[in-house]
Amino acid sequence: MVHTRLVPLLAALVVLAGALAGVAPAAASAQASASVGDYTVIRGDTVSMSVGHSAPANLTISGGGFEAVVELGGSGSHTVKLDTYASTGNANEFISGGSATLIGPPLNEALKPGTYTLEVTIDGTTEAYGKLTIRPNGDLTSETGVLPGDYFEEDSGNPLSAVQTHDEIGRANHHVVSGDYAVFVVDENGSNIGAPFNGDASLSDLAGEGFEISVEELDPEPNTDAKTYSDDRITVNTQFGDGSGTLGVFFDTEGIDLGSGSNHTYEFDLTVDEEQNPLFETDQTLLTERVTLVEPSVSIDAEPGHTLDPWDGDTIRVTGETNLLPGTVLNVRALQEPPAAKLWQDDTTVSADGTFETTLDFSNADRPSTFPLQVRGYDETKRVVRLRAANGSLLFPSQTVHDDSVTLENVTLSNGGFVQLTANNATVGVTDALQPVTNRSLTVPLNTTLAEPTNVTATAIVDADGDGELNESDPVYGSWNTPVRDTAVIQPATAAENKTTTATTTTTNQTTTNNSTATATATKTTIQVAEADPIAPAASNDAGSSGGFVPLSPVTTLVALFAAALLAIRRGPDRL
Repeated sequence: MVHTRLVPLLAALVVLAGALAGVAPAAASAQASASVGDYTVIRGDTVSMSVGHSAPANLTISGGGFEAVVELGGSGSHTVKLDTYASTGNANEFISGGSATLIGPPLNEALKPGTYTLEVTIDGTTEAYGKLTIRPNGDLTSETGVLPGDYFEEDSGNPLSAVQTHDEIGRANHHVVSGDYAVFVVDENGSNIGAPFNGDASLSDLAGEGFEISVEELDPEPNTDAKTYSDDRITVNTQFGDGSGTLGVFFDTEGIDLGSGSNHTYEFDLTVDEEQNPLFETDQTLLTERVTLVEPSVSIDAEPGHTLDPWDGDTIRVTGETNLLPGTVLNVRALQEPPAAKLWQDDTTVSADGTFETTLDFSNADRPSTFPLQVRGYDETKRVVRLRAANGSLLFPSQTVHDDSVTLENVTLSNGGFVQLTANNATVGVTDALQPVTNRSLTVPLNTTLAEPTNVTATAIVDADGDGELNESDPVYGSWNTPVRDTAVIQPATAAENKTTTATTTTTNQTTTNNSTATATATKTTIQVAEADPIAPAASNDAGSSGGFVPLSPVTTLVALFAAALLAIRRGPDRL
């Protein structure tokens, strides 16, 4: 009886338990939840998507004819990665983070740009929506540049960082000096060509993704075939990542013959095979650039010139121009050969505009001397430096002014010039421009009259600018502390030189003027002679005589003869 009474109770408990059991699944289903965000990626990149779910769930990615389902077990948060570049393979090859299944056939190219739906479902019920935006690829860009030919010999760093682009060089051309590397710099620019590479790639790596790099000669020498380089002479260096990487193609120009029958233009091409690269629908040439190979060019000049006179100083400023790369170090040198061997040199750096300069000091060089000056390694720059010596000397003896001039002796001016006379800080005389003279006398006219004995200084001056005029900038012979000059005491002209000399005899004096014209000056001398009354002629003793004379006394006769002689001397032979 006891067992019978318990039957209804047990049945009621069973019914209650069953009812409670039916309620639990419904409660669990009502509490399901999921989450997924919105994501943007450039075509070819990999995107990471975070999916939250309270129970096992499915993530469906769909759009543009593409659909894939990713099963996410358990609950919590999962990160699903989608490689848009490799989306031409099986789903598990480009989707990770869950079990992926591709709905439909595989794609024949990477996921196209567009908007894709992200849907999270639990037990067939949609619990969350998100959005995946795939942006189109950017277009590749490129430019040309140059890398020093010895870079890989001296530096093991990243060559891309050492490339100087032609825009940076700024010389309005695309020239590459023979021996340097012609560089083609490709900017990924969001194109994602570097997507399949882990930062770096070799030529073979690039070829594996359908990229071909070549350099072709566009203007070959006559009767020769154009050369195309695709592996030899070409190396690459890459810095890929995040769609903003760089590809550098280095073309070695060392040893390429630059004959006269070609302009030596070379073209760089980057092409892609669409069958090997999912980002491209057709085979195409992506980029083209050109460069021109040229011979190295270096020229120099000197200031104040390659000939250095003593008054020019002892330094030469060497300036030059070149087509070598900015930053190139050049060695400028001058070598004096034995027996008095000397070397002057300095390293100078080429500036951005292709110029360079340095200064060499020849103060310890012998004068006179000549020696070559050049940029080391560039024989076409060879010039001859001439250090000249200037010899000057003069002797200025004390003297008296004669014909308004003074005389200098032993004058030597190896380079010509002037002799200037000064007194009391004023110029009192100067020569005309003189040609080179050696050990001769010079007469220098005075431009003023000296009233008293005066210290006058004669200075030898160089006509440095060669204009034939004495300028303040014309230097003196000698040096600043030992100039070629001499000082003399000059007496004014005497009074006798300013008057005409009068002779005290009956001779005629000759006075010569500055124009060498002789002037005769006659001086009259009076001789006193005693005169007696005429003596009447004596009568003749001879009959028929017409007359006679009275004989003179001896004294009278002598006086008469002396007077006649004086008169003859005074008149000269032409008046006899």
